[in-house]
Amino acid sequence: MTKANKILVAVLVAQVALVALVYTRSGASSVEPPRLLFAGFDAEDVAKIAISEAPDDDAKAKNAGPDVVLSRKGEGWVLTSHADYAVTTDKVDTLLTALAQAKVRAPIATSESRRGQLGVDAAKFRKKVTVTTTGGKATTFFIGERAAGGNVAIRLDNDDAIYAVASSVASAAGTSARTWVDPTIAEVATETIATMAVTTPAGSYTFALMPGGKKWSLEGAPEGDKAKALDQAFINRMAKKLTKLTLNDIVGAKDAPEYGLAAPLATVTVTLRPQPPEGTAEDPASAAVSVAPEVVTLTIGALADDRHYYVKTGTGPYIFTVLKSTLEPFTQTGPDTVFEAAKSDAKNGQSAKPGKGTKAPAHPAPAAPSPTPAH
Repeated sequence: MTKANKILVAVLVAQVALVALVYTRSGASSVEPPRLLFAGFDAEDVAKIAISEAPDDDAKAKNAGPDVVLSRKGEGWVLTSHADYAVTTDKVDTLLTALAQAKVRAPIATSESRRGQLGVDAAKFRKKVTVTTTGGKATTFFIGERAAGGNVAIRLDNDDAIYAVASSVASAAGTSARTWVDPTIAEVATETIATMAVTTPAGSYTFALMPGGKKWSLEGAPEGDKAKALDQAFINRMAKKLTKLTLNDIVGAKDAPEYGLAAPLATVTVTLRPQPPEGTAEDPASAAVSVAPEVVTLTIGALADDRHYYVKTGTGPYIFTVLKSTLEPFTQTGPDTVFEAAKSDAKNGQSAKPGKGTKAPAHPAPAAPSPTPAH
């Protein structure tokens, strides 16, 4: 090997060693061990959680109030942003656990320009969360866009570092009242119904569930309606809507004229069959003993928007919004929907259907053509 070749080999070895050294150091920093983002976080010390979703208008993001505010009350939690409506505690526990276990590695970005791109800027974010302790210490952070590995971007307020954190933090931080409560506002099994009374501007009807639980009769019907056949499918559809009626949003606990509850589009009163007290069903001596029948009431007010009605139940002061499509069978209750004959008439474009055994007038036969005069 010539001297020149030896020099070239030595240079090559030095280059390989340098590359290996750089790679080793770079690799060490890229596998930084995870650490807790909220070090020292104590779930039991949290008194309030405020969560916001950024408005569509970026200019309003800084001044917009939180969409939901959850506050600890006694052994549970309430939505102070929605008239202290009771929160499902397990859902709060899920968020607190996600925060306590949130781990991050090295920042994925630190520049101010990347905040907006990743959705963690104070004026442009996906979600903004402020957690306040019992001592009044508040910690605010922003949850943004998706990051690598199924994570999401997150940044603490007044910190330049942007991290990638497990998406469970984002999914647990719901921004609507519905995500924090039991959304069911009425739950009635059809077979337990004794009567279902529906009143609309078009009329009042009380439907009684007949033995067998599939057909209905009309109670207190005026003479003109007694012989009319009910549209059983329509009435069953109304009853089915009550098996699990769910809210869209919680409006509050105070009525207002715009809710339309003083002059409702429909009121529904469901009386359930009396049930014997627990433990007496098998005792013949107590067969006549029963508790007062349970009554479920529903007041359907004005349209809140194109897709929802204002609704109030009889179980408390709260006013909700519920999907329009769910409540339409009740608001449409009237002679044209309750009776089969009325629907048939409407379909045929007639104002009245001939009664049973009544012949419709025959059409006169066309006149015979006049004979052609002979020439």
